[in-house]
Amino acid sequence: MDQKPRVLQIFHDYKGPFCSVARHYAKCFEDCDVRTIFLRGEESEEIAATITGDVRFMGLSSKSLRGLKLIAAAKVASLIGEDVPDILITHRYKPFFVGLLLRVPFNRPLLLGVMHEFGFLRRFSRALLARFLSKGVHLIGVSEPVCRETRKKVPKLSSRIHCISNAFERGPILDIISARRELKIPSEGFCFGTIGRLVYKKNHELLIRAFAELKGGERLAIVGDGKLRNDLEELVRQLGRSDSVIFCGSHTNAARLMRAFDAFVLPSGTDEAFGMVLLEAMAAGVPILSTDAPGPLSVLGDGGLTFRSGDKTDLIARLEEIRSLSSEETAHIVARGSRRFSGEFSQKILSKRLRGISAVADRIGTQVGADV
Repeated sequence: MDQKPRVLQIFHDYKGPFCSVARHYAKCFEDCDVRTIFLRGEESEEIAATITGDVRFMGLSSKSLRGLKLIAAAKVASLIGEDVPDILITHRYKPFFVGLLLRVPFNRPLLLGVMHEFGFLRRFSRALLARFLSKGVHLIGVSEPVCRETRKKVPKLSSRIHCISNAFERGPILDIISARRELKIPSEGFCFGTIGRLVYKKNHELLIRAFAELKGGERLAIVGDGKLRNDLEELVRQLGRSDSVIFCGSHTNAARLMRAFDAFVLPSGTDEAFGMVLLEAMAAGVPILSTDAPGPLSVLGDGGLTFRSGDKTDLIARLEEIRSLSSEETAHIVARGSRRFSGEFSQKILSKRLRGISAVADRIGTQVGADV
């Protein structure tokens, strides 16, 4: 019996959306011998159980992932041993650099570097390195704006840069009463909601300042945690809206709580490259108001309302607009979002696009002709 092609994917850690990303990418190769490595993070049987194939947690220190990352590469090589991959998939830049180091001892497998953010090759040293990448190295951007930026930075790589969006699968979703109970949101009244780390690029300050201008008795629920929480809570107190802005903290699998919101708002700035939460809102059937920044807009399409990125006045107007929609108008927006989600961001679409890269098809051969 022929040996199955080996696929190895490497992540920095499993924070944020990356557990979901790992699950979806591994599933694309479930007919191969697939292995997933998280360079950082404690071992988790719960996470491992959700991902196809062998899953390893290396628990490396941040120090080992600085500079040339030789220690990290050596430890991965030792872990893999003789199970050399045919395809090596890395997510974000540090794992990508580790992947470049591993290509020599691994007999030069196909390397796919997935770019989940802007600036993947923005630094001079990275762009210089990219000019010498061999033909066995391809880059995948999660949105067309990410790909466009990279093609402009390193034109010679253009033919090896592919736009393949992340996927999301509908899972169990709590009803509005149960979700609000878990988030400690009052069951009555209109509630705007947002989900994301409390960091600058998510632009929560803009949303809070815009929300503070509304006079209709609405609430705003902010799900997530981060270094800006204290500053944002202080801002809410200064604006006199502590009674209507609720900080819900971080919640595992927050996507299942999406129906707690009457409308989902993504206020992120132009540094947002994708916006996985938009897929979660589409899947849950919640109307969306999103920034028109290039990354999120490439995801949302016509699946919701938008406001001009960074424009508080426009955001206020759009919050009032989505708040006043009739049930029929809301259903129409939700239906558009659902159609876009099903047509662009399913597991089947991800598998088809990823395995449709000719270099990937060449490596896995006809022996694994999965129905994708």
